[in-house]
Amino acid sequence: MRRSLAPCLCLLAALISGAHADEGSRPESEFEEWPEPGQLFDEHELELEFPAPPPSQAHSHSRSSREPASSHPRPPRKKPYWEDYEGVIRLEAFYLPVVGLRADEDEGEPNRGIEFPDARTGSGLGARFGAGNEYINVGLLYTVSRHTTRGVETTLDAHSLFLDMLLGGALNEGPVELTLYFGAGLGGAIFDFVDYYKDEGGAALNMRVQGGLRLMEHLELGAGAGWFFWGYPGETIGHAGWLQLSLTFRF
Repeated sequence: MRRSLAPCLCLLAALISGAHADEGSRPESEFEEWPEPGQLFDEHELELEFPAPPPSQAHSHSRSSREPASSHPRPPRKKPYWEDYEGVIRLEAFYLPVVGLRADEDEGEPNRGIEFPDARTGSGLGARFGAGNEYINVGLLYTVSRHTTRGVETTLDAHSLFLDMLLGGALNEGPVELTLYFGAGLGGAIFDFVDYYKDEGGAALNMRVQGGLRLMEHLELGAGAGWFFWGYPGETIGHAGWLQLSLTFRF
């Protein structure tokens, strides 16, 4: 029995000594790849590197995060028509060769409802200052005219002031341009009598039309006609009409 166990014990001893020899021959680096129990990994050893995307792909990704993808380019914004024209200042002077004043008549009322003396046709002057663009202009319009009355001879000066809007512009392009304008305004009128009659006045509304020639973009020669009536809410006292010649400077 002792003889049969002896070869087995020798074989076992040889295997154990061979395992120790193999363990001693391995390099130290192979045993340092894993940390000891309780030891943490170094954070620099755990960083993962990913390849950067191509520049075109990175740009499209950043753009898509801000804007929705579109296969068609966005059309340019169309400006409103009032932004397509530069600002224009108009300084106008008027000569009014004919200005007529007429009292309003109401049938069925005493003296036909006339509340204004009978005045002869007169003449006058006017001026306007306005700002806007080529086709819309807002400003102040002032006119004054002198008249004499029938019956009791006296003189009166008719003053009017309006907040005025002018719509229109050039009808063609070139060194000489045809112009056409329509105007309307809201304001007041005062009639200053030299004597006998008491001064009168009231709220007023005007409308007018004028056309002309524009020379070198900065000078206009024009002619036109206008009309206004004055009175109080619910009562019209009179109305007036005029012809005008105008000289306009544009800046």
